[in-house]
Amino acid sequence: MADAQTVDRIKRAYIRPIRTVLAIDDEFSQYGTDPKGKQLQRASAIWQACRKHGLLCDIDDGAALIGRGEGAEPPKHLLNSDLVILDYHLQENDERWALDLLVKLADSDHASLVVVYTKDKDIESVRRKIAAHLRGRRPIGGWLENPSEEAAWHENELKLAGLGITGKIIDAFIGGRLKECRSDGPTRTELENIGVAKPNVTGCLNACLESRVHTLTTRQAAEGKAPPAVGTSVKSPWVYANNLFVVCVSKTPENVDDGELIFRELLDALCEWNPNFVFASLAFARAEFMRGGFRHERDALNDTRLQAGWLFHAWAGSEHERRDRLRTLFERVINGYATSLLESVIEFGGELVPKNPNPEADMKTLRSAIEEFHEEAGGLESQVMHLLNSFLVTETNKNYIETGTIFVRKDDTDLKHVYICVTPACDLVPRQPKEYLWENQIHPSRPIIAIRGRVKGIDDGCLMVAEQGKSIFIMVGKEPKTIVLMDVSVPVPILEWFVVEKMGAIENMEFAALEFVRSKNTPEEEAQFAHKPVTMRVLGQVRALYASKFQQYAGQHLSRIGVDFVSLPEQPKPAKKEKAPTAPKTGAPPAPKAETPAPTTESALPPADPPASAKPDAALLAKRESVPPSDRAPE
Repeated sequence: MADAQTVDRIKRAYIRPIRTVLAIDDEFSQYGTDPKGKQLQRASAIWQACRKHGLLCDIDDGAALIGRGEGAEPPKHLLNSDLVILDYHLQENDERWALDLLVKLADSDHASLVVVYTKDKDIESVRRKIAAHLRGRRPIGGWLENPSEEAAWHENELKLAGLGITGKIIDAFIGGRLKECRSDGPTRTELENIGVAKPNVTGCLNACLESRVHTLTTRQAAEGKAPPAVGTSVKSPWVYANNLFVVCVSKTPENVDDGELIFRELLDALCEWNPNFVFASLAFARAEFMRGGFRHERDALNDTRLQAGWLFHAWAGSEHERRDRLRTLFERVINGYATSLLESVIEFGGELVPKNPNPEADMKTLRSAIEEFHEEAGGLESQVMHLLNSFLVTETNKNYIETGTIFVRKDDTDLKHVYICVTPACDLVPRQPKEYLWENQIHPSRPIIAIRGRVKGIDDGCLMVAEQGKSIFIMVGKEPKTIVLMDVSVPVPILEWFVVEKMGAIENMEFAALEFVRSKNTPEEEAQFAHKPVTMRVLGQVRALYASKFQQYAGQHLSRIGVDFVSLPEQPKPAKKEKAPTAPKTGAPPAPKAETPAPTTESALPPADPPASAKPDAALLAKRESVPPSDRAPE
């Protein structure tokens, strides 16, 4: 049973935001239809309970769902309720209409809580079928990783169909809890007794579990979609997928008058689910936005003089920059609106953050955080830190190149050279330059400066010094990449100049540029510049604060001052000593050794160790190496 604190936060985040309820049952009578032969008692109990909670309730007989065909869109009003009470069998013993509606609710843009009512006594089987339908079936052969496993499966497929796999293990498989499936000792022993070799047991077990899913649903799984979360409760079986949370409730003659049963079972299931602090906090924030309504909007927009300024800002820009001006304007308005609610969200979410007895910025704490979400932490440390830094550093691209836009030549599929724009933002505004500026002569083309970086995958060395801000961590598609701008081998930024077309307009994550080349292998007086168009592919956008840091690196390098200090040349490496010739085995006497004269001058003595005060401190050297040359104090 959930503690009082869990119950309170679930009510605040998920139950209190409910405003509208829709009850769908072919035994109910909806407004405007003949109630004769309909079951009014249960419908009345649900309506009374909703009214007690201050909720709007609508009744529907589900006729609009039946006979529409697989994949057909249900009426819109069935997808827009906060809480749906759904009869599992809308037409005799056929559950396909309810299953199809649940899939639509899961994929809709409206968050839905659903209580599935069923007369079926095996309520866990109902939940299992719902979970399987939301997940979908996948190819059985995809679980067989090598020819040996494939041969073992085909050889024993008929025997495997009779395995005594428990419903609990099937639920774990549908929910993606594969470690729990692998640790099912009785089933593994049964597989080995059938004749499956031990190395092939895991593959055959997974294939067998997938075949069980195939018996529960004909719906194909969507590519790349995460499996649903399947609860373990026997009393209130639940499943969570995408934008949908479902709990199954038994419909019995004894509870026909108990409308409160719906809310009790829903609360119990949500408490068992007990979503982590991020999910619950966002749900709470969403509810707070809805609750605030006109009052929060009025508070945020209460100064008409400021609204006039916003309107001027929207009008004053050029046609090309208007969309980005509006984006910036509304982004700041929404952020200001959100700030009024931020403290209450922080207070709510702060209470949900899991406790750690000794939180430190060390590997132990990192692994503890990973284990809150994954069965095993090993091997995920670098991936987690890379994703964290990528989230902190990058954001969505806009319509034009900005300071911090990351790009690459379109034909550079190997990402040999990646660039980040460091031109000041005011020089990138998409508008006609002033007449007295040189840029006006080449408009709508414009020059930009970029730092060139080298691309790696997940790089632990860069992650360990991520705070120095010399690398960018991004996701290129689904691949994590590290862009190294400066390191020990390249201590200063490498700058390159480009000319972009159409004021740097980005279309379909691409923009046009010009590449300049000076002719070679010709006399100097005949050498010419040539240019050719080149398409650039945009990889991402660095957030403004970090982009300014990289711009500062470029500015420091461009404004560097040469000094007349002279560095000490490196000492030559000592020559390797030649080995003395081996004496012949003929028994001849060895050659006489040449006498080494004693050193007579001070120069012949080995160099003395420098005094302790003159030896460089290793810690200071390491600290100095971490500072860009342009930032170092003269020595």
